[in-house]
Amino acid sequence: MPIPTRNCEHRPAGAANQAEWSGRHLFSHLEASATATPGGAAFRYRDQRISYSEAHRAVLSLAGYLQQHLSVERGDRVLLLMEDCPHFVIAWYAIQRCEAVVVAISPASSAEEIARYAEDSGSRVLITTREMLGKAGALLDSGSLAGCIVGAGNESPAVVGGGRNASRDDRFRTEIHEFSGALAAGIAPTPMRGGCEPSAIGYADGARVATGEVPQMIERLLDALGSE
Repeated sequence: MPIPTRNCEHRPAGAANQAEWSGRHLFSHLEASATATPGGAAFRYRDQRISYSEAHRAVLSLAGYLQQHLSVERGDRVLLLMEDCPHFVIAWYAIQRCEAVVVAISPASSAEEIARYAEDSGSRVLITTREMLGKAGALLDSGSLAGCIVGAGNESPAVVGGGRNASRDDRFRTEIHEFSGALAAGIAPTPMRGGCEPSAIGYADGARVATGEVPQMIERLLDALGSE
């Protein structure tokens, strides 16, 4: 089945405008692995081993939180600004579970570039880490972002262990939500409506990445984290 062509204008010159894809929603792959091998290692991070069932539960909880607390709906764009860490994988699949669109941003991007990507994509929600939050401060201060989920990227997420992610200065900012708190809330996401159009946009080193290429980032990240 050919992918939709609405992204063709963003593809590099000379790149093919059509590609075959399975027709399965990306979230279904994680769900299938959690069902088939729940105790298998989805990935390892430092001294933590995160199983497929743990990752699946974390994804569902974060997706439910995004829907209920940040009003993320099908088709919405959600900014994802993170280094390689388990939070990235969990956030990626949670956005997919919301049937929203992942707007993946290179951690090397400047604050000005991030602001441009947010405007370009129409994103109102950001998922990032404490180390990256400063680059999005102006977007929060201006009200361009309705909300932000922040994780401690140098630690495993709370599937995974607890701990407070937000700094003392951010505790009373209602638009900032803790990654660990979102997982701990245990909110079930709403049922999926179905359909499986490619749902990711990427920005790497200032250039927009074609939709069909973005899932390769996930594969490389899982390899880097020691996926089994």
